[in-house]
Amino acid sequence: MRRHVPKYAEHHAQVIADMARRQISVESSGSELYRVVVREERGTTTHAVTVKAEDVARYAPGVTPERLLQASFEFLLEREPASAILSRFALPVIERYFREYPDVIKRNGVIAAPRVRAWAR
Repeated sequence: MRRHVPKYAEHHAQVIADMARRQISVESSGSELYRVVVREERGTTTHAVTVKAEDVARYAPGVTPERLLQASFEFLLEREPASAILSRFALPVIERYFREYPDVIKRNGVIAAPRVRAWAR
């Protein structure tokens, strides 16, 4: 007897597999502008995203802009391919396209990346 797997479970499994094959890197320009590079099997996309201090305070207080951007791109990539993400935008623009963005980011608890100490020689 074959076990029935719900469609949402198949989709969730595909999202997890896609996340494992993708790399999101975030680089600061030293100001409010960040460069986000998404590398996937299908290619690489580059995005210039403006993140202001008030954006971080609103969406994920206490975390770095880089971590908020990482979580924001994970959110976007669960909903659309990297090639569909705007090449240049301000972080609050996400909410105009996806009204659930603030709630999902807050509910999922954007966690700051652990601080790594350099090894002493």
